Amino acid sequence: MSTFLAFDFGASSGRAILTSIENDIIKMKEIHRFPNEPVFLGDKYIWDFPRLLNEMKIALRKVAITNIEIESIGIDTWGVDYGLLDYEGNLIGMPMHYRDKRNLQGVKEVEKIINLEKLYLRTGISNNTFNTCFQLAGDKLKRNTILNNTKCLLFMPDLFAYYLTGEKKMNLQLPLHLGF
Repeated sequence: MSTFLAFDFGASSGRAILTSIENDIIKMKEIHRFPNEPVFLGDKYIWDFPRLLNEMKIALRKVAITNIEIESIGIDTWGVDYGLLDYEGNLIGMPMHYRDKRNLQGVKEVEKIINLEKLYLRTGISNNTFNTCFQLAGDKLKRNTILNNTKCLLFMPDLFAYYLTGEKKMNLQLPLHLGF
């Protein structure tokens, strides 16, 4: 039998699910559920990253007491949000949430460089205000000091994995040429 643990961070809740496969039969069992709500801090929407990381650790402790051997762990979140790490590997500020209003200004900055229709034709990605490119453009306007002190960007699943394992996977080295 193979057993896997999946963390699913939805728009308003998160959960940990144990999945086992035995004789070509898939069984799933939710072992932990928790709220996943953005936090409004000052004038910014941020991920409640420390609390969510703690919820993951609670789920891992629940699995540990079952003595079930886990083959692998998967983490699924919104694909557009990220955390920024400094040159010592420390998180710089809290990860911004895709609902943050800085993205609207980011769209305007990107539009100064490339027509949004051309951007879509080039990338095949719908021009939603929460897309990573618009978030980075918003960061350039609103959190430039943070960007200037950033060594790498980790998307949220990789950021959670980094804080659980100490290993960076799939990171983007900065400074990126943002063009704005």
